Amino acid sequence: NFNQKKVDRSLAYSLFGFNIDQESPDSWSPDKAAVFMARKLNTEDDSPLRGRIVIAAQNDEVLLRQETEHHQWVVSMATVVDGLLKLYSKYAKKDRDVMHKEPIERRSREVLRDDGSPFRHLYLSGKEAVIYTIVRNFFQTVSSLFWNDASERSYIYRTIGIQALFDVLLHIAKDADSSKRIGVTYFSERIRAAASIDFADSFFQASGTGKIRVKNCIELAIGLKRVIDIKKKPDEDNSDEKHYRRLVPNAQ
Repeated sequence: NFNQKKVDRSLAYSLFGFNIDQESPDSWSPDKAAVFMARKLNTEDDSPLRGRIVIAAQNDEVLLRQETEHHQWVVSMATVVDGLLKLYSKYAKKDRDVMHKEPIERRSREVLRDDGSPFRHLYLSGKEAVIYTIVRNFFQTVSSLFWNDASERSYIYRTIGIQALFDVLLHIAKDADSSKRIGVTYFSERIRAAASIDFADSFFQASGTGKIRVKNCIELAIGLKRVIDIKKKPDEDNSDEKHYRRLVPNAQ
């Protein structure tokens, strides 16, 4: 094939995990465990992401076409898998390579070590169900506080919004993984202060910068960050700071 094209990552993740049900969960690399949880988030009745995860390019134009066809907002499989992976693996490819040195019948997570990611110990002990529950509860809270009343122009349920929300979860995950801090009530108390942010504001945009701005606004609102902590490039003026203070009046 002289005209090879890169395989879309969402499709690759879907194909990569196609035989999950035929393998022992202990042999699942971080990627496969994430695919398993992403599929569960897309199919379980109690999941706020049920029916919203599609095999599509990480491209807002493509996703917008998908939204039109589905008559609802959707997000790519790759976005969700990447968000999940950050929670328990800092070097997913390296983890997979280490595990795949053994044949499938002897493959085990026991060969992996702690890498400092928040839910690493849960993954290493095979507790995907706990990670899934934490993520589901977090997004149930997001759904009620952010999504339900969001306008059609809001970025909070676009690709950059979902990416930013996973980053926020990553930030607060160290407190969220105890048995008393994985419920909807905990997450509601933790992120409620960001519910009034207008994510349809022109300050946000469908780009990497837009994702950072969404994340910064949420973290400013819930006290994880101060305006002074937000770095700016040497040649930038203070216009971003003005927008942050406008969108998050309680920002420190």
